[in-house]
Amino acid sequence: MAVVFMIGSMLAFSSLCRVTLGTQFAECGPSLSNECADFILEDPRGPQMMLLAMELAKNDPPNVPKAPLMCNGRLYDLSLEKWQLANQAMQKGLPKQVLANMLDKSGHAKNNAPDPRLRPQTPSQRVVSQKEAFLTPILPANQPVPCSIVCDHNGDMSLRIGHLQVPMEQMSELANFVDISALSQMASALRSAGVPVVHYGNHMTMVPSFVPSPENDIVMRIHALNGEPVQVELSAGGKSFCLPGQEESLNRLLDSSSDMAFPIMKLLARHGIPAEFDCNRRTLTTALSSKSRPMTLKATPITPSLTLPLRHVTTSPQVQPSPNKPERVKIGKSTFDLPMQWPSILEAVQSNQIVAAKVQKVSEERGLAMPDKIQNIIFTKIMQMRNQLMPVIRGGDCIFVMNGNPFSMLTQPEKLSNALRDADVPRELVRDAMMRVGLPAKNTQNGLQITLPSQQTCLLDNMANYKIFEYKIMRERDSVTIMAGPKSYRLPEDAHELKRAMDSGKVLPLELMDSLNRNGISCNVNMASGIITMSLPGQGLSLPLPMTGKMSLKLHPLEGPLGTSYMLEYDGGRLHLPSQIDKLNQLIAQGTINSYDVLHLFLQNTLVPYQFDKARMVHVIEVAGQKLNVLPSSLD
Repeated sequence: MAVVFMIGSMLAFSSLCRVTLGTQFAECGPSLSNECADFILEDPRGPQMMLLAMELAKNDPPNVPKAPLMCNGRLYDLSLEKWQLANQAMQKGLPKQVLANMLDKSGHAKNNAPDPRLRPQTPSQRVVSQKEAFLTPILPANQPVPCSIVCDHNGDMSLRIGHLQVPMEQMSELANFVDISALSQMASALRSAGVPVVHYGNHMTMVPSFVPSPENDIVMRIHALNGEPVQVELSAGGKSFCLPGQEESLNRLLDSSSDMAFPIMKLLARHGIPAEFDCNRRTLTTALSSKSRPMTLKATPITPSLTLPLRHVTTSPQVQPSPNKPERVKIGKSTFDLPMQWPSILEAVQSNQIVAAKVQKVSEERGLAMPDKIQNIIFTKIMQMRNQLMPVIRGGDCIFVMNGNPFSMLTQPEKLSNALRDADVPRELVRDAMMRVGLPAKNTQNGLQITLPSQQTCLLDNMANYKIFEYKIMRERDSVTIMAGPKSYRLPEDAHELKRAMDSGKVLPLELMDSLNRNGISCNVNMASGIITMSLPGQGLSLPLPMTGKMSLKLHPLEGPLGTSYMLEYDGGRLHLPSQIDKLNQLIAQGTINSYDVLHLFLQNTLVPYQFDKARMVHVIEVAGQKLNVLPSSLD
């Protein structure tokens, strides 16, 4: 009763709680530290529970990812921090009724009624009450637990245990239906299929947030007829499979990578393709064109790390070329027999013997099926070429600096075009570089037309453009998924991640605009306001463009006996250059300062010597007689 009384009087006694808990409470600010969490949960029945209730009542930042929590028969949506705190509280003995009362008062209830998907589909699938479950366990502990992962036409995923079917987000309630021994068996079987479950005692739940693992990248293409999926193409581990038809080939891959089963199920669920994976028999059954085809997974159970493969989903009107078709291609001065010599091409690209853009160009022209791992490296290498491009506005002209060599776009457009073409620089990267300094650049039949500050135009011709920048777009009922190189972004949920990708250069805003418009999703870029606006299903989304000069950077010259040094003023502090170059690079690596803003500030306002060192991938400026290596802003 004391706990309930304190919770009900939380606001009235908050000042008293501060006095009672002293400095430990005062240190628990907007971000909950581990020390604060330990103190809160030290005694689940003591006065610290008021502090727990106050932490749960805090407002979450906008667009924060949510994770489902089932507590006392109610479903709640919590931020990851609150989800972890609530689970720790239950582990340390806090009664579920007390925690549910806190969550109800905090407004986190998703739906206080039972989840409709738990309603019985047949009498044998009836979900019994908690009282009945504890008195009569559904599954005896001395028999193997029949466990399957199921997805349906609506994209809902659930666990099937015998005749019982429970939504994945209610996994923590399984302790009501099975004993500890059976729960342990289930956890092991689910981990072997790649489900990121955490099991301790009689509690089992999924990890709600985890870091993607690009090594096990899975790409899925769905082919539909009259709106119904009829064929699935999977690309994983550098190989492609077509279902139905190539189940045995997929089995051989799954022999060594059984943890791919759950990511594949999630992709199938996203497209509403009914499927079931039997964790005991290790068989995956899909329903395409009303036909079910079993795929036997013969892999030995393993316990993967709690990471999921990076998930791509895309639609394609055509079947991609077979990766097994032999091809002899010439790239630069070298000839390769593919697919056998893809590793040789990768080695040549990584050692800078072959320009990555040349490989991509030949691949697109010949329709080659590049292995996913190599494609991701090629994409990253191409994106790194933007480090070599540094347009700087001076008066009515734009001086385009490439690898330290300046070109006037007003008087030397032809020389610049030749230099860009000889270096295999994609047209899309030049267009993006212009956008970042506020210069409009549009594609024409003759080339890239750029409007200079003097309002004169500059035409850069004979520059190659690449299909790799035609981002794949998938429209869903309430979201849009964008596939950009080795990453995917689902909007509006991943808006923050997309902004970071545009800021770092992994996604080119103007090419994204073109791709969205081609797929019937209205998108506009306003160079004056620096905003990109998208019309997503049911709502609009606006994001700031990554344009130089947006950050409050100031450069102050300091005359001295060794020459001119500089004081760089930024949001939060000052740096002296050249003496604090290491501190500057640290801030660039952390993402606090964008290296291009710094370099543009120097090139715009000073005459310091500048070059880009391609071998070491660093910018080099000379200040007060010292050559300073400035790290490029990371693509990671």
